[in-house]
Amino acid sequence: MNSFLPALSAIIQTSVLFPLVAKAQTAPEGLTGANTALTNVGTGLGTSSQTTDLPTLIGNIISVGLGFMGVLLVVMIVYAGFIYATSQGDDAKIKSAKKMISSSIVGLVLVVAAYAIASYVISAISTAVAK
Repeated sequence: MNSFLPALSAIIQTSVLFPLVAKAQTAPEGLTGANTALTNVGTGLGTSSQTTDLPTLIGNIISVGLGFMGVLLVVMIVYAGFIYATSQGDDAKIKSAKKMISSSIVGLVLVVAAYAIASYVISAISTAVAK
């Protein structure tokens, strides 16, 4: 009898919650509205199909790549902090974590500098091409 109650509870919850999830997936505007919304998002990000010039495309690719690298370096800093916090006094782990933190910070500074330089160069190229 004890195993029957959780199964009955799961069946009741499933029958109540699944129709709500299914209703949430209908788009009131239809496919045309969704396409318009995605185009607006792409335009806001600078990656829409209307942006066809090469410097802008290259700039967007560089920005996305450097953004991913920045996120990766922040994750590495957090991971190194976790290793440092859980080292329990082990000198090898502490030394390894400190080295990883310092290397990640240097990498993060380089990524930010590369982003600034790339942004400047791409904007200079874009203005030169536009003239």
